[in-house]
Order: sequence, then structure tokens, then C-alpha cells
Amino acid sequence: MRTLLDLVLPVACGGCGRPRIRWCGECAKALAGPPFRIRPRTDPGVPCWALSRYRGPGRRAVLAAKERGRRDLAEPLGLALAGGLARLRIRERPLILVPAPSR
Repeated sequence: MRTLLDLVLPVACGGCGRPRIRWCGECAKALAGPPFRIRPRTDPGVPCWALSRYRGPGRRAVLAAKERGRRDLAEPLGLALAGGLARLRIRERPLILVPAPSR
């Protein structure tokens, strides 16, 4: 049954397009590094962090999830985001997640 389903709705990595896998290890590694601080800041006194630069596997996965209905990417992207938040270790102020438009 899976083979037939793969013919009709083939699965491909949301980050690189590798066939037969929804999210590959290489794309997971691309989002596993430390978050980086956006410069210049978006508002005086408010630091802004991103999980990755908006290019490569991260960009493709976000676009696939937001604009192409790839709900199967919610779990790997959520886990990457949780890992990034844990690595920030900012305790003096609360962190606020702000969704960014993809267009």
C-alpha cells in the first residue's frame, strides 16, 4: 500500500527534496546550530533571534509548511525550534515567539 501511495503522493524531504523521507538528517543538522541574532535589531532594546538564515533547507521547509500544506513538517520544525530556544538560555526576560511572514 505504501508503494502505491508513494506513486500517487510521493514523499520528499521538505528541506532538500530527497525522495522517500519527509525530513532528512542533513536538513535537520542545518537547523541544529545555535540561533543567531538578527542585526540590526527590529526595535530598540528588543533583540531578535532566528533559528537559521532564511535560505537553504530552512527556507524551503518553512515555505513548504506555510504555503504548500506540508503539515508533516510541523514536528521536525517544532523540534528544531524547541532546541534553538533551549540553546538560547535567556532567563532575564521572557521569550516571545513572533511568526514571520514568508512573503
